[in-house]
Parts: sequence; C-alpha cells; structure tokens
Amino acid sequence: MERIKDLADGSGALVALVSVPIGNDGDISERAKEVLAKADIVCCEDTRTTGALLSRLGIRARKLISLYSQIEGVKAKEIVAAIRGTDTLLAYCSDAGTPGISDPGALLAKEAIDAGIRVTAIPGASAVLSALVISGLDTADFVFYGFLSTKREAREKQLEEMASQKATMVFYEAPSRVLDTLRDMFKAFGDRHFALLRELTKEHEEAIRGTLGEYGYLAPESIKGECVIVVDGFKGDKDKDRKEVTRLYGLYKENGISPSLAAKLISKQLNLKKNEVYGFIKDIEKD
Repeated sequence: MERIKDLADGSGALVALVSVPIGNDGDISERAKEVLAKADIVCCEDTRTTGALLSRLGIRARKLISLYSQIEGVKAKEIVAAIRGTDTLLAYCSDAGTPGISDPGALLAKEAIDAGIRVTAIPGASAVLSALVISGLDTADFVFYGFLSTKREAREKQLEEMASQKATMVFYEAPSRVLDTLRDMFKAFGDRHFALLRELTKEHEEAIRGTLGEYGYLAPESIKGECVIVVDGFKGDKDKDRKEVTRLYGLYKENGISPSLAAKLISKQLNLKKNEVYGFIKDIEKD
C-alpha cells in the first residue's frame, strides 16, 4: 500500500481501478479499502451503491462522483482534464466486481493513459473467474463474451458464429432471459456441458450443471439474481465430421441438390459452420 501512497504523493495523478465485492463484503481486500479511504476522488457507477458500501466499510469518501456507462465517454474526459498535472489519487469502482469487465471503467482508464496519467488496478472479486473455476469445465482456455443481444434473432446469429469456438465460453445473462439463452445455445451448439452460476458469493449461491439438452428442467421462477453461464467449447472431431459430410452429401447429390444448398442443409444437421461444410464438399468434388 505504501507504493500507492508514494505514487500519489508528489508524483502526479494516479487512477486506481478498484475491484469491489460481487455479493459478500468480506471479499474486499485490505489494499482496496486503503485506496478508497485515501483517494481524493472516488468515481463510481452509482453513488448510492458505492456510498452504501463505503458506509458499511466505515470509509468516508472525500469526494464521490457518479460515472456510469451512459456518460462515461464524455465525463471521463472532463475528469481526466481536471486531475491532469495534479497529485490526485482517483479511485474508480463499479457497482460490483472488477471495473471495465462488462462494466464502466475502461474508457476512464483509456482517457487517463492517453493523457499520460498512470493507471493501476487493485484486484479482487470477479464474477467471470469465480464462475469459471467452479463450473467444472476446462479452465485452460476461455473466452468471455459478456452479455448477448437481448433480441432473439441477433442472439441466435451471435451464437452461430461462436459454435466453432474451442475455448470454454463465459457469458453474463439476466435471470429473465436465461432459459431463452440456454435454448438458443442448444440450437447453435448442440448438447454440450454447461454450468449456470447464480448469486455468486451470496447467501443463496447456486451452481447448476448439466448439458444444454437438459435446460428444460429448469423452472423459470427458480432463476433469480445475477447469473453467469459457462459453456464447453467445440470439441468436434474433424475426421468424423468429414465422414458425416461425405455421407450426407452423397445422398443430397443423388437427389440433384446443389453443393451450396447441400452445405446449408448439412451445416444445420451437424451443427457445423456452412463455410466449413462447403470446404469439405469442394474437397470431396476434387477427389
């Protein structure tokens, strides 16, 4: 913590992105508490939420400024301009978890960096990582996609484009859309393993694990609170896929169906990308 104090004392402005709890106040670090207590300015997503957290921690902010996503692009410039050339220690925290991860904070960091102001992170709770490590799925490689589109057609297209992603996938989702999203994932990905983690670190934390084909057993009224969905990446066997495409294309060709239409039909049947299937078909035609 002395390092933060020294950096903010006569060495120019410093912006500290501070991770806060995602549900359990006990998860905040001593370093985070000290930075928030020493900060000249605390910027936050919602002053009511952060104000309540600071009160529970026994911290009285010198200056509390709202900086939520809808105004971050403009207001971050103003804030950075105001602290540039000063020795201000500015702390930023979102309502929960790590700033900048599907939350505001990243634009403030970029503005500060562009202005030559130092930026540091005070690590802590993250729903993404907490969900991933307790999902029971592969953690060696993962991709975080945040929130999918709320519009079904756009969401289906997004998921189709992710179907060949080999890394474990992590998503945030509103409880009211979880079942619809799991249904669309089953349609796009097939019957893969998934984990639904809700209310992480809170009293009613729950981990639901299964396969996407089983999503229908979930009762809509039981899905409440903050939700994270973790899904297995694509584990397809290219040789097996090629053999299946060859078999199906032979049947479609016998019935006079064009290669392009066959590729479209087969891609849906085997849950493969159309371009990948068409590539197989072109190779088959060359043989």
